[in-house]
Amino acid sequence: MARFLSLVFIYFLIRVFYQVYNHASFESVPLGDLFAVYLSGTRFDISAILKLNAIFFVIWLIPHPAIHSGLFAKILNVLFLSLNIVFIFAGAADAELIHFSGQRLTLNYFAIAGDIENQIGQLIQYYWLPTLITCTIAALFVWIPVKSPTEFQPINSSPLRLLTLFLFTFFIALGVRGGFQNKPLRPAHAFTYSNAELGQLALNSTFTILQSSGKKAQNKISFMPESEVEKHLIRDRTPHFKNFWPKKQNVVIIIVESLALEYMGAANDGHGYTPFIDSLAQKGVFFTNAFANGRRSLEAVPSILASAPSLLNDPFLTSSYQGSKVIGLGQILTSHGYTTSFFHGAVNGSMF
Repeated sequence: MARFLSLVFIYFLIRVFYQVYNHASFESVPLGDLFAVYLSGTRFDISAILKLNAIFFVIWLIPHPAIHSGLFAKILNVLFLSLNIVFIFAGAADAELIHFSGQRLTLNYFAIAGDIENQIGQLIQYYWLPTLITCTIAALFVWIPVKSPTEFQPINSSPLRLLTLFLFTFFIALGVRGGFQNKPLRPAHAFTYSNAELGQLALNSTFTILQSSGKKAQNKISFMPESEVEKHLIRDRTPHFKNFWPKKQNVVIIIVESLALEYMGAANDGHGYTPFIDSLAQKGVFFTNAFANGRRSLEAVPSILASAPSLLNDPFLTSSYQGSKVIGLGQILTSHGYTTSFFHGAVNGSMF
């Protein structure tokens, strides 16, 4: 328990360092929101710590003197410290790497490990202050004294011991899962704030690295050269909106599950099942060329609100890119003085 709590404290310090190092991103964030982020971040910390150190915690539960003393205990402690120090440095490095990648560390970053190895001296010299702070945090983790019990109860199957083992297993599983929410904890659960930077603050690198294991890297898809893309882009959109924005009309987007043109009367000479939407079609612009951007409900929200096409191996909201900076419709409207509300008829968290 002492080792677990010491790691929770260390991860808290890393989050504080991340915030202070990137203070410009959080200057205008209300104190209440920051408190909520730190509280939410503790869930990710606990989940990451338990996933990373599960084997150590299980071994230390064995009430045998050989586990807690002698050569085996020393080797086990060295492995525990070494593994966690690696991830401590990874978490602290994210405070600077976030400026280049826009998201927390994943396994994909280790593909450039050779480049980092060749430039390690230059990197330490240039980023000497964060390196010094990270070394201090790592040293504090090693220095925190953790004493092993000197007396051990013999292994038995008493009802009390079985109950204790059951409760321990239950809370370990609950901690790894991240709570009682509808779905197991994922990086997407961190992005429930209006500011995407707060989502990155709530996460930790250990969690995102472990979460990305087993996922295939996304192949780059290029349909046309950048020069060709630029020819078709509208650079100045002001003329298109000059008659709309001053009116400050409400912008309402209705997303209906599995709604296709074949069900709409407006597209089928009045024969359909959507009388209210058909009435709206008569008062506005109705587009008859509609194409699905995905096959799953999870792909609908980012495609409609952020124009994110379904080109990934996984849905955008559960991919390693879910923390990337994307300019969505809500952000565009906010820049024009709008506030946004989102109402849905599903279980909270079902669409992240």
